[in-house]
Amino acid sequence: MRKVEILNTLAKKGESFTFTEGLKISGLSVQSFKVLLFRMARDGRIEKVEKGKYIIIPLGAEKGKYTLNEFIIGSLLLNPYSVAYWSALNFYSLTEQFPNAKTASRNPL
Repeated sequence: MRKVEILNTLAKKGESFTFTEGLKISGLSVQSFKVLLFRMARDGRIEKVEKGKYIIIPLGAEKGKYTLNEFIIGSLLLNPYSVAYWSALNFYSLTEQFPNAKTASRNPL
């Protein structure tokens, strides 16, 4: 299977994939798939989120200037996950304030 076909198949499954999922789809050996991942990352087709987890960069996006929604990235890092407090309120347009870690951890006095 060619690099473009593998990437296309992964993209049809979603915006992200794991090493194991990609390895199954590609049908390559572990070492060959690692080389393929390195080349796709170098070419700006994928980006590593953490060990074994990758996001697919859309075709028209510039390398280093694209990121997925922070909630999608959070769902890749933690399982189970939830969106709460200001983040959830902002997502549903119930507040105009953006979540800010500095105000949440500010000590009174």
